[in-house]
Amino acid sequence: MQMVRNALIALILLPLIIVALAPKKELYFLLEQELAKQHIVISDETITEGIFGLSVEGAVVYFDGASVATAQRIEIWSLLLYTSIDFTDLEVAQGLPTEIKVDTLNATHSILSPLVVDISANTSIGVIEGRVDADNGVARLDVVEPSNSIKRFKKYLKKDDKGWYYEQKI
Repeated sequence: MQMVRNALIALILLPLIIVALAPKKELYFLLEQELAKQHIVISDETITEGIFGLSVEGAVVYFDGASVATAQRIEIWSLLLYTSIDFTDLEVAQGLPTEIKVDTLNATHSILSPLVVDISANTSIGVIEGRVDADNGVARLDVVEPSNSIKRFKKYLKKDDKGWYYEQKI
């Protein structure tokens, strides 16, 4: 019985130790290299490594050389089976008519559904909840609580019995 208990403790602690000792900054730079292949560059950021994740502050995102977003803070947290990315004060399409201010955005991924990323956000157009489902090839974002500034985005949105939503094939 003692051996079973020790084995269970080891199985629980092993993933925590792996995540705690993982080279998080190097993994982040590897992510940046993969994004660069898609013409996406993240710059001007300050990276702080934690025990189970890392914080990125002051990031500016460029696509094909044009600034498309800025994020005051990005928190990446992982326990191997579950990963969460939190964006704070994200501004998308600055200075354009489709500019969106995102107070908070959370994207989560679980190993139990490896091809799905759940998204929730509090934005200038309202509260958004959605999911990116790579298995079905669809990304859908539902505007759960629309604000008055949703009027600027109605040409990009569709409406069904649940309300306004944005859907894109991926």
